[in-house]
Amino acid sequence: MDISLNFLICKDPKKIILIQELAEELYKIEETDKTTALLWKYVEKIDHSALLLLARAHEKRREPDKMIKALNILTAKDPKNYEAFYLLGNAHILKNKNLETLENYKTAIELNPKFEPP
Repeated sequence: MDISLNFLICKDPKKIILIQELAEELYKIEETDKTTALLWKYVEKIDHSALLLLARAHEKRREPDKMIKALNILTAKDPKNYEAFYLLGNAHILKNKNLETLENYKTAIELNPKFEPP
């Protein structure tokens, strides 16, 4: 399966959408290990929503360092992504870093004052 996915993506880069959809389905059925493995493999090609999904999957796995890594990629591409800053705050909670948590939550609210965490 892995070789065929690589072939499809190389042949038609738009097929990355299929990867992202597969990752979403894996996440829905709580296969977070498979979700993260799949998305990291294509991290340079996935869109913002897939990077958020990657971070959420790592959050469920209680892997704050990997959350931060994924979210740093996202914020480098989209520095105004308020959801990324909210999830960064969550990652810092897992690391017991209160100041960083507050700073990221504050940034999320500043970027979108109407944002209400789930």
